[in-house]
Amino acid sequence: MSEAMTINDIINQLGSLRASSAEFAKSDPENEIWQADVAACETAIRILAALSGAGCTDLETTLDFLQDYNCLLYTSPSPRDA
Repeated sequence: MSEAMTINDIINQLGSLRASSAEFAKSDPENEIWQADVAACETAIRILAALSGAGCTDLETTLDFLQDYNCLLYTSPSPRDA
């Protein structure tokens, strides 16, 4: 059985995908999909890096963190509740 990917492994793969998309964007500047791919990879990398900085190093920990955060969002008082 293979080991689970870490957040850093995913960040590295996204970095490679970003680099490939950037190369395609250079060779085909009229096709906006490549720029969108680059932007999506950069956003995902920033999010995962922030999660990693918060102590999420593997997928299970990250999913737990996000689920807890999601629950907090839905149970926190809204300004409309005042």
